[in-house]
Amino acid sequence: EGMRRIDEVRARDEKWMQAARSKELKKIQAQAKDIRDEVRKQVEIDVSSRPEFVALDIVSRGNRAAVTMNLKMNPDAVRELGFSDEEIEKLRDLGCLKKDGLTPQQAAESIKPFARSLNTGKKLISAILRAGDKDALIERETTQRCLEKHSDLFDSTKVDKLVTKAIHTEARSRLVANELRYLAANRYAEKYRDEGRWDGRYYYDRYDTRRYTRDEWRRELERRARSEEDGRDWRDEKRRAWEEKRYGKNHRRFDRSRRDDDRVRRQDEAVRRRDEEIRRRDERRAREERSREEDRQRLERERQRRDDERVRRNDEAVRRRDEEIRRQDERRAREERGR
Repeated sequence: EGMRRIDEVRARDEKWMQAARSKELKKIQAQAKDIRDEVRKQVEIDVSSRPEFVALDIVSRGNRAAVTMNLKMNPDAVRELGFSDEEIEKLRDLGCLKKDGLTPQQAAESIKPFARSLNTGKKLISAILRAGDKDALIERETTQRCLEKHSDLFDSTKVDKLVTKAIHTEARSRLVANELRYLAANRYAEKYRDEGRWDGRYYYDRYDTRRYTRDEWRRELERRARSEEDGRDWRDEKRRAWEEKRYGKNHRRFDRSRRDDDRVRRQDEAVRRRDEEIRRRDERRAREERSREEDRQRLERERQRRDDERVRRNDEAVRRRDEEIRRQDERRAREERGR
């Protein structure tokens, strides 16, 4: 009997442990997803600002506001720089070539304000060929950054330790509570082992001859043990319940009134749950709206920053070009005066 009860408790604890681990794991996975989304946004900004991807973006689609001409290159001019047919075919697949297009040097000069390091046609073409799959690179770098900065949420071994640590205290509390409950029931069963008569199938309570199954008798002993520990007499409770059931005045009306009260209580509870659900739904919508607004503002700030940076670079390029023209004019003027 004792071993059977221990096995039942262990089975319940194991089921609870699995559910608790699953719940905690889902919580950690949700937290990891939020962190990965934030890291991916930053990685996408960093990758998109690299010279090779800026060059590929401008040459293939020309979607920068400052680029007012088609910068696709002539395949013959690319071949003259020593690039193979396979590389030329890759450039064509990327949308960077067209017949009668610019020379690579002309394209490099046009995008110089956006990618200063690509100041020659050969460097420009090499950078475009080196760019590769942008989305795959973003995913790899996102995974790498997550493992470097938040390994406890992305490393399977550390996640398992984190889950175990989170549920350890509660699991220990359940174990201690089960042991105390088991010991209390055993103490009572040992003290009052003659309170029930076993006929091989049922227990019969010697107090009121009520019949119990094995599990029902165990629960009854536990109830009596709790009553005794709280300083109450379980016999008074059983006697009062039996007298109310057997002799109580107007017990039918009392039962009907109790059913009515239960129905009202259930209705009030249903209304409360519905109001709570509406409140939670409104709060969730408000949070989502705030999150969308914050994302929109963040993207707008990033776009404004990029636009300001582009304008600054263009102004700087124009200033340098004007300065160079002024110096050339001054040099020519000096040479003419010297002659």
